[in-house]
Amino acid sequence: MAGLLLGTGLAVLRQRLGTSLTTTAQLAAHTGVPVLGAVPVDADAAQRPTGENATGRSPWAESFRHLRTNLRFARIGERPGAVVVTSPLPGEGKTATATALALSLAASGTSTCLVDADLRRPVSPPGSGSSRTPA
Repeated sequence: MAGLLLGTGLAVLRQRLGTSLTTTAQLAAHTGVPVLGAVPVDADAAQRPTGENATGRSPWAESFRHLRTNLRFARIGERPGAVVVTSPLPGEGKTATATALALSLAASGTSTCLVDADLRRPVSPPGSGSSRTPA
């Protein structure tokens, strides 16, 4: 019985003292900046071509259309600017996210230029003489 109470008490204490932000509402409240969109995890996305992922009818593709719309109306009256996609760790989906967002913007008729400036894993364009091949 003591072990059960101790375990429950530690779980409640950890929840109360935790500093993690787990919802978009918590993030918006903590930063004071509105959240324009959230992309759900799609474990099967790597198995399909990026174009199909971004333009299909999946919840993942719909989240990018939602984000595209929110970006368009976030600053009404101002010219569209640059959007930066970044993360602290490699392999978190920056390229897939940037590509899907660019495809979604282009599908809506927005003039779009995607620049992949991944400094951790740079890839030279074909014909540049580099011996490294894309991963």
